[in-house]
Amino acid sequence: MIWKKTLSSLIFFLVLVLLYSGDRWWTERRRTAKEMSERAFPFPQADVNEITLVTPKEIITVKKEKGDRWEMTQPVQTGADKDAIEVILGNLILAVRYGEFKMDETIKVEDYGLDAPTYKLMLKTKSVPQGMTLLVGKQAPESGKFYAKIESEPKIFSINEYIKDKLDKKPLDLRDRTVLPVTVENVRQVVLSQEIKKIFEIQSVEGGTTRTTTGTQTKPSEKIVLVRNDGGWQLEQPVKWKGDSTEIENFLRKLKTEKVTAFVDKPTTQPVGFDKPQIDLLVKETSTTTGTTQPVTLSLVVGDRETSPSRDFYARRGDGSIVKIGQPLFDSLAITPGKLRDKQLFTLEAANVGRFDIETLRSKVQLKKNDQGRWVFAADAATSVDQQGVGDTISSLVNLRAKGFETDDATSFREYKLDKPYVRLTIADKGSSRIESLAIGELATRNNEGVVFARVGDSKTVVLLDFTKPSEFALTKDKLTDKSLFAFDPKAVSKAEVRRGSTSFTLTREGEAWRILRPKAKEAQRVSDFSVDDLTRAVRELKYTELYKGKLTEKEMGLTSPTLDVVFYGAGGSEIARVIRGLEKGGRYYTKLHLAGPVYGVEAPQFKGLDPAVDNLLKEK
Repeated sequence: MIWKKTLSSLIFFLVLVLLYSGDRWWTERRRTAKEMSERAFPFPQADVNEITLVTPKEIITVKKEKGDRWEMTQPVQTGADKDAIEVILGNLILAVRYGEFKMDETIKVEDYGLDAPTYKLMLKTKSVPQGMTLLVGKQAPESGKFYAKIESEPKIFSINEYIKDKLDKKPLDLRDRTVLPVTVENVRQVVLSQEIKKIFEIQSVEGGTTRTTTGTQTKPSEKIVLVRNDGGWQLEQPVKWKGDSTEIENFLRKLKTEKVTAFVDKPTTQPVGFDKPQIDLLVKETSTTTGTTQPVTLSLVVGDRETSPSRDFYARRGDGSIVKIGQPLFDSLAITPGKLRDKQLFTLEAANVGRFDIETLRSKVQLKKNDQGRWVFAADAATSVDQQGVGDTISSLVNLRAKGFETDDATSFREYKLDKPYVRLTIADKGSSRIESLAIGELATRNNEGVVFARVGDSKTVVLLDFTKPSEFALTKDKLTDKSLFAFDPKAVSKAEVRRGSTSFTLTREGEAWRILRPKAKEAQRVSDFSVDDLTRAVRELKYTELYKGKLTEKEMGLTSPTLDVVFYGAGGSEIARVIRGLEKGGRYYTKLHLAGPVYGVEAPQFKGLDPAVDNLLKEK
């Protein structure tokens, strides 16, 4: 019967699959067992829950607590460094036994230095609660190897030298050396009081010998208060200003990433500078536990190094523990308010600006957006505005950043060249409900370098700008006027006549295709659309610099024998654009749009697209 044969085949197939899977499983298990048997410790790293390390000078024990947290139980009860422990375990668990041999009555452990081992390492797991202890003895004859054995096993083997080196630890190496366990995303307030002493050196020459004396200068005390709300970080003291989120969060991270350099576990009666601390830091967090939000306060007080016996930076944490910190962390804690301030000087975004005023000592330009969203001169709507130029200027302005904050209480603006600003820039939204301004001084010199200062609004705040070209913003009406020579639609061109020197040709559009008729040619030839597009676009994008009002004749300007003459015609044969280029003088070409029209000065680079477009059309075959 067919179904019985099918069932038998299926059963046979399933048996083969099971046999294959079983063989694979058994092979993998034997491989894993073999690897484990070759290791000093035959169990996975994740199973280890207690480590005891005996060195020539120390006994260190650490235990794993809930949540993969490690705790040191001797020589002192304190938190342990999880990362440091994981690194050690990662090396030790993979330690391989080399040249293993069994012990008998002829073998003496003292010959291998295992009667008084240099290091002992005990690892405990749930499955091995009594622990396994690795003993490390003398150096083996084989290069880079040391004798070792598991204390409870009658076997001796060798391990790599680097394993022994990994055991050379002090309690400090395995302690949690985090200065403050800050959780950056939970911090809501930072209060930092500073009374920083700056060290300086004075050199003097006496009798041909240079002597160096060291002194200190105490900076005026300062208090920095930072608050995080829904809108981000805000600086509340010493001045109200938007905070620089990146700088503030980097500052907080250093409290966690910078490490304690030493612990003071035994009470000291020596002065360590806490009577006149240089730093007093308070960090307030919100911590969510069991569904409720609880406030957490972390604190750190750094003493005066000059009064400490070893000239170290002693720090006292909120739990009363005293530690030492290094110069890098102290420098981070001595941060200035300016470093934590947002360097952006405008809050309005470029797209939301509806009014733009530019005022210099000689001119004032006012622009506004009309109902169509285009910029117009407030007092001269008939004159076209360079939309791209104004947009680029506003974008540059709102992205302007302070390089530094000079003062928030300027009593005189003259020293910053702001008593008579080089240019004052004002922007506002369309309804003028938000108005922001910046007065920029002319280029000044400081330490032989060019610098530019600015005054924010009508405040007493003076900033050092991150650029040195105030002239980029001192724009006149003439510079903001749209000086495009043409406004035609390139798609409306159906015919073009081009003459350059003794060469001329005609372009004609037939349907969607363009053809060129060269001199002496019997018939027009097909040319690529993009070559014609290059020509029309190059003409369309021409801009003039100024109207010529000199006394030269058109012949003297080369306009009676043009160096280039391009005429575009529309579908009905009417002329829609023409450019007549004369001679070049001073980097500008004399240019006309009509035979009877005015003469424009056009910068030579403006024709860099037009001449190559003509060349490409002449080269096409």
